[in-house]
Amino acid sequence: MDKPNYALSERLAATAEVQDIINLVKEELFHRSIHCLDIYDAVTYRFQSTNCGTNILIKVRVSHGRFLHAKVYVDFNNNIKLIYVDDNKGICDPLSPRDI
Repeated sequence: MDKPNYALSERLAATAEVQDIINLVKEELFHRSIHCLDIYDAVTYRFQSTNCGTNILIKVRVSHGRFLHAKVYVDFNNNIKLIYVDDNKGICDPLSPRDI
């Protein structure tokens, strides 16, 4: 039997499903951010499968030229939990494996 692959995926363009996740945690993103957020557009993401669900690292555009990185955990029952928010990111800041 093959062992699960726990490696972090390559960077992918955000899908409608990833945007839906951001929409579900939007209020918590607002409260955890140190800035006033105007928009919540998921741009790119990376994911990592685990034994119990998936870690998703998402780059979110929050205003013109400003981004944040959000780590979200989705379990196998589709419960979604915002793990952390990293403000003051730019378009060139990578979604880093150390964030997982």
